[in-house]
Amino acid sequence: MARSKMGDDELENKVVEYLRKRNRPYSATDIAANLGQNVSKLATQKVLNVCAERGLITSKTYEFPGKQSVFVANQNDDNDDISPEEKEALIVDNDTLSKECKSLNEQIGHFDNALEINAMKKLPAFNELPALIEQQQKRIIELDLYINESKDLNNMVSSEELAKVDSEFIKWKTLYRKRLRKYKDVRDALCGDEATKEDIMNLDQELGLEELDDDLKDMLKFM
Repeated sequence: MARSKMGDDELENKVVEYLRKRNRPYSATDIAANLGQNVSKLATQKVLNVCAERGLITSKTYEFPGKQSVFVANQNDDNDDISPEEKEALIVDNDTLSKECKSLNEQIGHFDNALEINAMKKLPAFNELPALIEQQQKRIIELDLYINESKDLNNMVSSEELAKVDSEFIKWKTLYRKRLRKYKDVRDALCGDEATKEDIMNLDQELGLEELDDDLKDMLKFM
């Protein structure tokens, strides 16, 4: 059975009267459903927008959850007095929603932090990186000596083993440089613009960051 059509003026009076009577915010979908089969959602939305533009009612758009407009009777209307019970209910609803939003934001933040922390735990500690790089450097030196002493013994050291060592060294070197840049960013932020070179060196010593020897510096530059 098709819905009977209602004139704009009649529908306008009907929705304004409904909002004043209910004295609560509603969406166009809710109002159309509550008014019954006499109006459609599209017609209700159109009339609500017109009434809001004319100042007969008040509209507000919310971004969370989703984007939705709600409509409510003007609070300064003589027939729009809110009872203490209704006002208290609105306050409770608002507080509940605010707490839920805050809780959800905290959960999202904890989840992001947990993922980052778990990923960081799988990596070597910052102060372990210089030692790991030094180990790889020594290993490369040992292999170089081994190759020089065994030039005629091609089967002593395979190209796959050398490639593996080079790959490991590049891996730890890249990780060390990345962590060192992050550390310097944090250190500079803590020290501030007025910090002297001596202040920075003292902070490095307090945090256990050791100066790399010249051979290791040359190796890092070369690689």
